Amino acid sequence: MPDEPSPSEADIDMADDIDDDMADDIELAVAEVQRRVAAGRVDGRYPIDLDRQLESEFSRLAKDPLWFRAFDALPGAVSRVRNAAFGHAPIEYSSTVPGGSALHRIVGKLVSRQVIALSQQMSTFASEVARSLEDVVAALEETRTVVKGDVLGDIDAVHHRITAVETRLARLEAGHQPSADDPL
Repeated sequence: MPDEPSPSEADIDMADDIDDDMADDIELAVAEVQRRVAAGRVDGRYPIDLDRQLESEFSRLAKDPLWFRAFDALPGAVSRVRNAAFGHAPIEYSSTVPGGSALHRIVGKLVSRQVIALSQQMSTFASEVARSLEDVVAALEETRTVVKGDVLGDIDAVHHRITAVETRLARLEAGHQPSADDPL
């Protein structure tokens, strides 16, 4: 695949202009929504509790209740296990005792087969632990997805019903006669 030419300054300036135009469009759209909402409040088109209900709803939606800060560390932990290194390199043969370095080298050569076999076993073990950790992370993510979709959906439905009941109760307590437009 041939290398694509890098963008020129004119291309970058044009992209910046497009981003600025999009930002301006978004600001205009938000201002229009705010204007319509303010007019709707004045006209009485929105229930008094709407702001409170929306604020509650958005605060719940904006936060993922099933994500904990510790989950962010899981990929790094798995990577550290997967990249664990075993072998001769970290073994130090020097000694401050006269003749100790030579003795360490001789003993190292005598046990090198066992050390190599142990290092290979530890590498295999680390690889299996990393694979297991990846499976656990995937299971946690799948469980999170199921709970978020099913259980939290049910909780939201119950919350909406409770809000509707509270609204109707408040209206009844204020002497408002129920109508067909009332929730529930």
